[in-house]
Amino acid sequence: MPLSFQSELTVGAPRQRVLDATVDVEGFQHWMQGLVRVDKLTEGPIAEGSSWREVRKLYGKEAGEVFEVAAYEPPTLLNLYVDGSKGMTGKGWFEFQHTLSEVDGGATRMIIDAEIEIPGLLFKLIGRMMMGSFRKAIEKDHRAFKAYLKGTPSTDA
Repeated sequence: MPLSFQSELTVGAPRQRVLDATVDVEGFQHWMQGLVRVDKLTEGPIAEGSSWREVRKLYGKEAGEVFEVAAYEPPTLLNLYVDGSKGMTGKGWFEFQHTLSEVDGGATRMIIDAEIEIPGLLFKLIGRMMMGSFRKAIEKDHRAFKAYLKGTPSTDA
């Protein structure tokens, strides 16, 4: 049974701008914390089926995951799937559904529904504890992403 959590971000920018920045893999370097590199694995603009490898520095080591666009319906929906067998965990899967809606004053609310499934007894025992750390990492990315869209540097280390 997958573990799940939800994270929410409100940005003072139109939905299409927020979505465009979310899939601008070349622009990740401007806001993504700990990013070492992004390798685009498919040609052309981001669309359903597109994929890239994100490599970040975690706990002093490089760790990569391959993201695939499972659904893409601009400007309201982006669903990313990560096959854990192609990344640092070596097993399981991760799914991140981004739903974007307009809020007062032309701002955008982005809700991320995340599900994570990693087989094995260890994950079943400590998975819930790991979810807090995982959510904090996503929220740190949110703060940096929001600052990037505002044109101000992030204060997160």
